[in-house]
Parts: sequence; structure tokens; C-alpha cells
Amino acid sequence: MNFYDTRDGSCGRYELPDNKWWKTGVCVINNVLYINFSGFGLMWNDSELMLWRVVVTDLDLGKFQSVGMGEYYGKLAFLWRRQLVYRGAISQAIWCKMVVLHRSEEGIRGTA
Repeated sequence: MNFYDTRDGSCGRYELPDNKWWKTGVCVINNVLYINFSGFGLMWNDSELMLWRVVVTDLDLGKFQSVGMGEYYGKLAFLWRRQLVYRGAISQAIWCKMVVLHRSEEGIRGTA
């Protein structure tokens, strides 16, 4: 992924984690890139250290193969589809979870 830094006019490239991790959602909030992986969880890119770090959270979104992510008033919104079975009838439902992101010296923590 290529980027342009408007502060100093520099260009660069981020190496995204390997595709075998099944990237299921991508979002940028407050100039931080977040990616959800189905087998690993939510990660963020530490642009100062140029490495990927885990968002500390109690969310378990790893089991869903299709997760939509978006910024909503500074929060991270997760949308996913789940199949429901009730009395033999199968239906689809869209679920949503809002996550507040807190930054500290240790990293980023997400709370639902």
C-alpha cells in the first residue's frame, strides 16, 4: 500500500501482512490503518515503528469471514452477516458492534 504524508510531502509504502491471514475488513481512523483478520483479530499499523500491532480488545470477530469496517464519529463500526435458523427456517441477519478506540503508551485498546 502506497501513502503520501501531507505533513512533509514524503511518499512511502506499507507492507500489509500476508494475505493468507484472510483480511476481512480495513478502515482508517484518525490517520491510523486498522485491519481485521479472520484468524488473528484486529490489528493497527504503528507508522512510527513501521510494524503491525494487535488491538487489545475482548471482541471476537475472527470467526466471521466477511466483516465490514467503517469509521462512525471517531468509533470503529463492525458489520457482519450471520445466518439464523429458527424452526427450520434459515434467514440472514446483519449485526453491528461499535468499538471505542483508546490510545496509550502501550498501544491501542478497543472497548465495545
